[in-house]
Amino acid sequence: MIDYPVFFGLWGMLFLFIGLNRSATINGAKRVLVEAGPTVFCRDLPLARIFKLNGRALVKSDVVKIQRAARCVTLFTASGIAFDLWLPKSTVDEVALRAKKLFSNAKYVEV
Repeated sequence: MIDYPVFFGLWGMLFLFIGLNRSATINGAKRVLVEAGPTVFCRDLPLARIFKLNGRALVKSDVVKIQRAARCVTLFTASGIAFDLWLPKSTVDEVALRAKKLFSNAKYVEV
């Protein structure tokens, strides 16, 4: 038989993570793109934003293009690698403006 407290506890954790994943606080620009001198830590995964993990390190001068879509901000490096940041619609503009500010030499494109 199933242990009901465990069952309901797991469902509760699932709904908690879904709520946090849609939160404007968790997906805010300062939480997604963390500046550290000449490096920017890009928290591309929701769990990295929730638990404040470093994420991927990008050198500011390596990013050559910023692309903003309806629910995604994509950072393209000089070597052709793209980093997608999937976000709630409410925070896409904020993150795109912060990326534009941090990577001032990059070309900005809206799709």
